[in-house]
Amino acid sequence: MSGPTPPIQPLGSAQIPALLDTWATHRGRATPRDSARAAWGRPLVERRALLEGVLRGSLHGAGERSRALVAGRVGTVTAYLIAHEVRLPRGSGYRAYAPDHFLSIGGDDWGVADPRAADLLADLYAEIAAWGLARGADAQLLAIPDGDDCAEFWLDLGFARQDRYAFLPRGAERPAPCGLTVRRAGPADLERAVHFTLAEAHHHHRAPIYAFAPPDLDATRRRDMAENLDNPATIVLLAEADGVALGGLSAFPLAGLGGWMPSATPTPCLYIDSAFVEPTARGRGVLRALVAALADLAEQRGACGLFVTYLPANRGAARAWTALGFQALLTVHQRRLDPRAARQHRTPGI
Repeated sequence: MSGPTPPIQPLGSAQIPALLDTWATHRGRATPRDSARAAWGRPLVERRALLEGVLRGSLHGAGERSRALVAGRVGTVTAYLIAHEVRLPRGSGYRAYAPDHFLSIGGDDWGVADPRAADLLADLYAEIAAWGLARGADAQLLAIPDGDDCAEFWLDLGFARQDRYAFLPRGAERPAPCGLTVRRAGPADLERAVHFTLAEAHHHHRAPIYAFAPPDLDATRRRDMAENLDNPATIVLLAEADGVALGGLSAFPLAGLGGWMPSATPTPCLYIDSAFVEPTARGRGVLRALVAALADLAEQRGACGLFVTYLPANRGAARAWTALGFQALLTVHQRRLDPRAARQHRTPGI
């Protein structure tokens, strides 16, 4: 776009309406209106109201842990970018996939009124990244909604795909194959259930960019599974043939949107926390049987559907979830900066 570059300034409450207009323009442009998602996704008007509440709340409670910048003139916001500083506590399972200290930029935390003005996002990002480096955060996690016309822009800035979030609306599941039995696991099935959740975790850590596995991973997964089997709200399923367990799946209900979830996600829903099929049993519809059984439980509970996250680097899992009808909502991308730059730019004492 031609013309003078709009000034960059911190977000204030007076600019929120203009920011929301830019968000609606961007999201409306990025969300295919002729796709099936329009029939089951959370409406844009509802998502806008949710975002407004978050923005107004953050101005009063975020303090120095968040940074919100806008580029625009009086009464307009051409582009905006919001980042939140995250320090993962010891014992957090997310440490297996993310650095201990990073900036988080959600799918609704950035936008541009016109894709031709994407260079303004680069200017905003440069300031946000410098702020993060000064605080010692040498990585950023950025969510890009599926179908967004700025995805290539962020890839050009060095972001790489990390985690994909997808949804299967109620009634869209494929029927279970014959010859398999799916049942809920109980405390007596602890060893079988632990086997599948650990197998999934170890498989993920073999992907090149997810090589780090916390030293207490096995013990943590075992403890978590034991708690899940004792919790009636958590669902642990086993798929069997002739009494032999071929795969497992664990899930739990989400009554409303968590701060980490895409705002387009319908709720309530069931979140698939873990799923694994024995390599020798693949191709027999084991995962399809597990998903079909979970979808039945979701319907009984009045849930809108099933929600899952998976690693694009796990090529087999990506193909499997897509084949089962799960539709991508967004993909979290990660950029890790040179640690030498982090040391050079960090503000002492922070």
